[in-house]
Amino acid sequence: MPWLFCYGSNHPAQLAERLGRGDWDLRSGRLDDYWRVFRGYSQRWGGGVASLAPKPGQSVYGYVARVSAPDLALMDKYEGVAGGAYERMMVQVETPSGDVSAVAYVSTSRERAAPTRAYLEAVSKTIGAFWRGSGGGPVKWSDVTVR
Repeated sequence: MPWLFCYGSNHPAQLAERLGRGDWDLRSGRLDDYWRVFRGYSQRWGGGVASLAPKPGQSVYGYVARVSAPDLALMDKYEGVAGGAYERMMVQVETPSGDVSAVAYVSTSRERAAPTRAYLEAVSKTIGAFWRGSGGGPVKWSDVTVR
């Protein structure tokens, strides 16, 4: 079964809602030598949405979920793969039990767009489910660097 790397608004509760289940293995995950960028425009969020871009020395924090091939097919629909909004990319994610190869959804847009505060709050909720924020406290929307 494949792993899915979630680093944007796909909080475990949203993932469970989208896939109609929540019985998978979840682990904190860190993707090294990339950073989180905001690209394209989401009608739902009213601004840019998270994507990944290579950046040596940087890291993207999130989590991995063990999903099935049918789960990924359903996620393709939510991520707009058929319409060209996002595409799948394989990445190596560090977890507490070792590196895993995971699917990450990345924007096909090269247009940088500022995210809304509501979207940054969703991203901070995703990160905060597995990681601590600046100063060791909860992750806040202001902890999410906008690039």
